[in-house]
Formats: sequence, C-alpha cells, structure tokens
Amino acid sequence: MAAKQKLFTKTMVEQTIKYFADPKSADETDTESMKALISDYIRFEEVVREGRIEHDAMPLAEDFLIYAKDWMKKNKLEKVYAAAKK
Repeated sequence: MAAKQKLFTKTMVEQTIKYFADPKSADETDTESMKALISDYIRFEEVVREGRIEHDAMPLAEDFLIYAKDWMKKNKLEKVYAAAKK
C-alpha cells in the first residue's frame, strides 16, 4: 500500500511564494543562486502538476506559476529553466 502524500495547504503555498519573493532567496547577479531558485521552482511546479495541492490553494498556486514564468521571461532565464528541466 502506497503512503499517502501530504498536500500543500494554502498557508504552505503562501510560504512558498514568500520564499521566492524574498530577495535573500537568490542573488540575481549570481548564476548558481538563480539556478538553485529555479530548481526549487521546478519542484513546486511538479507538486502543482501532480495535484498535491489542497483544492482551496490551487488557484493561488496556479497564479504563482504564471507569475514566476513571466518573471523568468522578463529576466531572460528561460534557458536556465529549460536546462534545469532536463
């Protein structure tokens, strides 16, 4: 019998967003720091894609994914994102 995976609550999604919004999470001038932040984003993206988000938190999580992709595009990080997805 497979173990039940814990779902992200709305509070957990909010904490995730705060982490990504915190300038201390990554130095935008440091390539390795940005790669690490994008890797964290990809892990969160997988959680959302797999449906491991509570129903009431899903709209917030989906909105954040859209915002983050726009942010990556604005900061010309699409190649870093694509490389990290491989």
